[in-house]
Amino acid sequence: MQYSEPEILLSQESPNCPIKAIVEQDDRVVYFYLWSQDNSKYNVKSCWVRNLKEAPEKLNSVEMERGLPPMQPKQFCKYPLGEGKLNKSDLQILWNEEGDSAILLEKGRILSIIPSWSGDKGFHGYAKNCLDNSSLAWELTTENTYIKRASKAV
Repeated sequence: MQYSEPEILLSQESPNCPIKAIVEQDDRVVYFYLWSQDNSKYNVKSCWVRNLKEAPEKLNSVEMERGLPPMQPKQFCKYPLGEGKLNKSDLQILWNEEGDSAILLEKGRILSIIPSWSGDKGFHGYAKNCLDNSSLAWELTTENTYIKRASKAV
C-alpha cells in the first residue's frame, strides 16, 4: 500500500515552555503532537484527532512498526467512515497559562486537547471525534473540565 508523506498543517511554540505543538496529517489520519525543544524529561506527546479514511477493525500493528501513526479503530470513532482533511487556515492552537498543555481548534471549536499529564498510564489526550477511551485518545465530552479552562488559554 502507498502512503503519502505527512503534511504539517500548523506548528507553534509554547509562550512559556520549550515545547512545540504540531498538527500533522497524511492521507489516512490526523494527529496533534507536543514536542520538547530541549533535552528535558518532557517526552513527545501525541493524540489522535481524526481518521480521514474508513476506520480499521483493530489497530494496524504493521503500520505502527513502520513508524506510521495509527488510525483509530472503528469502535472508538464517532465517524467510522472517516472525515475530510483539515484546512490549515481553519486551525488554531491555544496554550494553557503554564504553556505545557495545548488545545487544537478548528474554526473556533475544540478538536483535541493534550494536557500536561498526557503520556501517563496510557492516556494521550482528548479528541472530539473519539468514542469512549482508547489507547490513542479519550473521548472529549461536554463535562470535561478542560473545556472550561480553555477560556483562560492564550
